[in-house]
Amino acid sequence: QSFQRLQLICAAWAVPVIGACAVLVIPHTESALFITFILPNIFYLALPMSFRWTLAAGLGCSIVVLTGYIAPAPLSEVSVGLVLGMLTINVILVLVVVRTSRLQRLEWLATRAERIANKELSAQQDGPLQ
Repeated sequence: QSFQRLQLICAAWAVPVIGACAVLVIPHTESALFITFILPNIFYLALPMSFRWTLAAGLGCSIVVLTGYIAPAPLSEVSVGLVLGMLTINVILVLVVVRTSRLQRLEWLATRAERIANKELSAQQDGPLQ
């Protein structure tokens, strides 16, 4: 019915999915490593949420899933690499979300300015005839 409601549904869906994925990556399989790095992409790029909620979901997903992958095992050099990799992917995804948000805002402002200009032009054209 509204964007706020859709956003709440997405957030309600995200919480159990992130938790379940954090448990699924504990075995350290190849698919678990794949999930660890791909899942944040879904939360950053695919869910229709506002900028703040997108950042919260993406960062939260990254932290929880990476913690689930690293926590059961003793820390190693690989863990440091995974943390750096996750940090890198999050920086890149945040930059993509910031740019996309900025472009959407500019598009909205341009559309709004066009409507106002068309309304004023229409009013000027109709004015002298009456």
